[in-house]
Amino acid sequence: MRLLLVICCFVLTSASTSHLGHTQGTLTIDVLTFEKILHRFDAVLIKFDDKFPFGGLQDDFKSISLSVVRSKDFIIAEVPVTDRDEQENFLFALDYQAFKPEFPIYRLFLKGKPKPIHYTGDRSADDLRRFLLRHTNVWLGLNGTVEVLDGIARDFFDATFDKNDNERDAILDKARNLVASMDNQKEKASGEVYVKIMEAVVKNGIDYFNREVRRIQNLLKGKVNKEKKQELVERESILLSFKSLRETTNENGATAEQKEESTNIMPLSFDWPFPEKPSIFYKAVSAVTIGLAGSLSKAWMKYLTSVQVENGEILVNAVLNRDPDRPLITVANHHCCMDDPLLLGATLPLRTFWNRHRMRWGIGADDIVFTLPRHQLFFSLGKIIPVTRGDGVYQRPMDFALEQINQGGWVHIFPEGKVNLSKEFMRLKWGVGRLIAEATICPLVVPFYHLGMDSVLPNTEPYVPQRGQKVSIYVGEPLVFDELVQKMKSENQSLQEIRKAVTDIIQNEFAKLKVKCEELHRKHLADSISS
Repeated sequence: MRLLLVICCFVLTSASTSHLGHTQGTLTIDVLTFEKILHRFDAVLIKFDDKFPFGGLQDDFKSISLSVVRSKDFIIAEVPVTDRDEQENFLFALDYQAFKPEFPIYRLFLKGKPKPIHYTGDRSADDLRRFLLRHTNVWLGLNGTVEVLDGIARDFFDATFDKNDNERDAILDKARNLVASMDNQKEKASGEVYVKIMEAVVKNGIDYFNREVRRIQNLLKGKVNKEKKQELVERESILLSFKSLRETTNENGATAEQKEESTNIMPLSFDWPFPEKPSIFYKAVSAVTIGLAGSLSKAWMKYLTSVQVENGEILVNAVLNRDPDRPLITVANHHCCMDDPLLLGATLPLRTFWNRHRMRWGIGADDIVFTLPRHQLFFSLGKIIPVTRGDGVYQRPMDFALEQINQGGWVHIFPEGKVNLSKEFMRLKWGVGRLIAEATICPLVVPFYHLGMDSVLPNTEPYVPQRGQKVSIYVGEPLVFDELVQKMKSENQSLQEIRKAVTDIIQNEFAKLKVKCEELHRKHLADSISS
């Protein structure tokens, strides 16, 4: 009897787990069934992922899948990938540049277009919704939205974007009358939000859409009660219905290819922090800010930290002695929030920090280092450019960084795109590839890898810098891409293909430097123990 019970439990467990890899509301496909669905829908979103995914990103995917089940012309499909034994769908995934360490990876196929659109956001439910809103006409049925009002909202945005005030006002009147006639109280309450948003846009201009989305996102990061949170989430969903993120284009004249690739155009939630023509006073204050920060960083790394640097002269020569017409990009892995400026303090002479013109422009996440007005002032004086993660390579801050490159400047970038807490080998973001591919004069690229910085500033509260830690830095040989970029352009290859080729080379160099730096760090730690 006991044996029979065990067998029954085993059968039931096997049956219940055999479909763990399938998400409700999606299709599970492989390379053989892929073509069968591709041309039957206007849009197909494919997710390449582990066979049995779990965790927060999978929960976000489930919420997206359930929100689009009513769409007739759109479907989500899953491709389970394994790299062992039978290697299920492994080659299929590689065909679409889906690499397992980065799973889940999304590709959007649109009817009539030969190549899929690569999703490059943070894979959260909200960011996936923005991506779908930008590239498809799918009604997501988000909480708080009303389908008929979503159509009016899109028309209202288009009229506003085209500066057709008469049509815009007529659409607003139509929305008011429709909401006033609604019998469903929940839909009517939502409809009143649509109308208030339209009225605010008429009063404040089209930028209100994105400013309001940012305001709501910042509020949601704080402490709000359950009712207020639900209200904010529904308001954000309604704002997304206006498709402001789909239609707004780059003011700096992006090409058609650039507009196609930009997945999420959202301006900063604060005014642009850099003056168009900085005054002498601004430059002086900026120079003092950089000089003091750099001096303190150098003092900390020299007297309170044990630092081992290999090939440091390569970085110093690139910063101080390179051809004056040749711009410079330095790239490094990212292990803690003080990598910049401490790493530069450990490798560069003191005089570098007191020369504002020579000093680097850095890249910083706007939602991390630009959260308060005093932070915005300090970091902008320190030549840190605020970027919005998940906003694509054609956002204004990246345009600004490219301007500095084209003026012969130095830009330092962490191409992993975030602090790599797990220290796993990550696929690099394409922003660095864009800076190289589109530069007027191809920049010199100096990669370096480091270990131990997360012990200097632990990534856990209370985030207090620690003395006496061991840091190892390995500087790689300079990379020059002139011939590669010129060759690919002469072959009429796309900017996307050039960016990918450049980023792949830097990725491979990072892999080599990682191994060398790990060996250097082991010796550094061993020497400290023996001494």
